[in-house]
Amino acid sequence: MKRNDNVKRFSPWAWASTALVLLILSSLASGDARRITIFHDEARLEAPLSGQWDEQGRAWLTVPREIRSESLIVDEENHPQATARLHVSKNGSSLPQSLYGQLVRLNPRSDLYDPAVPALNEGRIVSIAPLLIQRSADVQYVDLEELSFDASFADNESNLEIQGGTPGEPLSGQLHYAFEGLSWQASYSVFFDPSLELATLVLRGLVKNESTASFSDVLVDLIAGQPQRVTPRAFPQPGHLRTMALAEADLAESGPTMKQNTALLYHQFSWPHVLDIRPGDEWLLPVRTLSDLPAALHYRSEHWLDVYGGGRGSQQLAPLSGILKIEMPPSTTSAEPIVFPAGQAFVHLVGADSDTLLGEDRVEPIREPEALELEIGAAFDVQMRRQQMDFRRLTDRVVEIEMSIEIVNQSDRSASIEVVERIPGDWRLLNVSPGGEKFDGQSLRFLVTLEPQEKSMLSYRVNVRL
Repeated sequence: MKRNDNVKRFSPWAWASTALVLLILSSLASGDARRITIFHDEARLEAPLSGQWDEQGRAWLTVPREIRSESLIVDEENHPQATARLHVSKNGSSLPQSLYGQLVRLNPRSDLYDPAVPALNEGRIVSIAPLLIQRSADVQYVDLEELSFDASFADNESNLEIQGGTPGEPLSGQLHYAFEGLSWQASYSVFFDPSLELATLVLRGLVKNESTASFSDVLVDLIAGQPQRVTPRAFPQPGHLRTMALAEADLAESGPTMKQNTALLYHQFSWPHVLDIRPGDEWLLPVRTLSDLPAALHYRSEHWLDVYGGGRGSQQLAPLSGILKIEMPPSTTSAEPIVFPAGQAFVHLVGADSDTLLGEDRVEPIREPEALELEIGAAFDVQMRRQQMDFRRLTDRVVEIEMSIEIVNQSDRSASIEVVERIPGDWRLLNVSPGGEKFDGQSLRFLVTLEPQEKSMLSYRVNVRL
């Protein structure tokens, strides 16, 4: 495999690990790269099939034990009627599709097992994911290890059987399935140069393989956004289970239908080089870098005014929150839409000879933002003290309050500061320091710039009807 210096792998190579994710036996062979689509909580594999059907018109493959049987799809070009059966795994992680409606027996390991009443130890499988059995009128959760099967469902070295081909004819098509244990999350690094007021934003995808499956020579797509997926059921389910079935996050046979809203936006990031991913591996894939973005560090205070007379005592100076605001290029000048998946952002202050971690913040999912604001923690060099100077109750529902705000910049750089006072009820300003304005129905805002070691005093008096 060709290595790439931009990719960081956290765990060592595991050359002696388990079999390949698709070990195609005897009549099947494939030299093409497979493709894995990774969502935030699961993965979907697409693998080419080629070879020859055996004398019974069957073919055998080995797939990961984490595969979800209801997501399995086999597209055979010459035999579209071909069906797949996933045999029971010894570790209880998968079931054959044909077990919908299958009669099974509880074994003594089950808490539901009743040696006195044998009839209660039999049931019928009514759902695979989650695994549910129906006994008389009751539907109950069970683990696979609690059930006994006929010998025909014993584990095989190759656990996927494809049927329906013509003996001796070529096998050609695609295999699709979904499984858990392979996932990814976004990780952001922001490098801010205050002297230039520019920032570089690097988006990486942290891919984790927490499954027991191994993937060889695969192409990786990372999906931002959660698809809405529905799988048709082969077996009718009791009425009270239908809602559960419709809510399951399974791959539909016709492919995933993406559900877009303001919180979760579908987008695909593709890595152009093939990878080998072993159990326990973690990869940090560079997804996108945005350079020379206009950026500025400012400070913010936000408080709700106590309109019930509290807060008369003297307060201590308290640090303000540092906010890094990064301007984004318009979509018309960008090569592709800017999409930010949910993830953690680490902000670094860079200079000629230094690189200091300023803080970190959570990035929420957003598409094509005009700006990105990151709250990077408390700024102890820029502090503020709020103090209630006067409180008068004019009626049962009307009060007047006067507030004083002291701001101190003890840093060696000038500081832009936003002070937001949230005021409930119906209110009007009686007087306010220069620079203060009613921002909206519940906000009084001051915008202040302080030079190094400078101090400023703000005040306002407000009449509030509760």
